[in-house]
Amino acid sequence: MAEIIVERDEENRICRFQGRQIENNSPGIASRYLVQAAVTGLASYLYVESTFRAKNGEFSWLINRSAATASLNREIDAILETVLCGLKLLERDYQAEFVVQDMTAAVSLS
Repeated sequence: MAEIIVERDEENRICRFQGRQIENNSPGIASRYLVQAAVTGLASYLYVESTFRAKNGEFSWLINRSAATASLNREIDAILETVLCGLKLLERDYQAEFVVQDMTAAVSLS
């Protein structure tokens, strides 16, 4: 089963997408193209640095928000949350083949 893990930071903003076993089925492959379109969009239109790596049916996309202003973060959020909506639509239509895990980052209370 293809799986996408969406990680969020302590402000509940998406900071990473990870795909596992995505080359094994159509929704997995579609999810990779959906994510790669957003990688290209962030780089081309917002000039946001990110790291996308793919190998052996898996991928990881880490979004660097360190230099982002509040306004830029809203634009990044709009794109990333839209990607997540698309991924959830794939999950809805391919429940037996595809799952999306939307995680919140662990927060230390020490």
